[in-house]
Amino acid sequence: MADAGNPLLEEDLRQLRQILEPLTQQFIQLQTLLLDEQELLRKRDLDALESLSGQIGEHLSKIRAIDQLRQRVTAQMAKRLGLKPEGLNLSVLDQAMGGDTGLQEMRQRLRQSIQQADKINRTNQAVFTGVLAATESILSALQGGTTSATASYNRLGSRQTKTRFHLLSKQL
Repeated sequence: MADAGNPLLEEDLRQLRQILEPLTQQFIQLQTLLLDEQELLRKRDLDALESLSGQIGEHLSKIRAIDQLRQRVTAQMAKRLGLKPEGLNLSVLDQAMGGDTGLQEMRQRLRQSIQQADKINRTNQAVFTGVLAATESILSALQGGTTSATASYNRLGSRQTKTRFHLLSKQL
């Protein structure tokens, strides 16, 4: 490992490892919360959704705090290694330290957990949009108004626009 004799750099690496594992776990826990949100959206449980929304917000705050710490440690490591902050990532740090730090594997696990949480969140947004469109359509029909075209997603995940209202909509 490059600069293996530098005790400050070794301490930074130890700290970074201690930050990355909990950060990955936080994203895995976020996935669980987002899956719970998905189920509550399907059930239309607004009270539980509101409560869960607060939990998700708190969880995201924890993630932001941990990530800020990660950024400080990586910037400090980059400075010690003489690297520019632009384009800095765990892979670059790993390579600068000789390639056997374990940062590549940790980076990969973190990326996967972030991507999975993002995928679930995008699905939830689509479900919410569909529920909102269906609710607006019902309210408009109940108020005697005409329904306009509403954009939503079909069961295959493709975007579609419906211009007719069906009281027993499959969206519901």
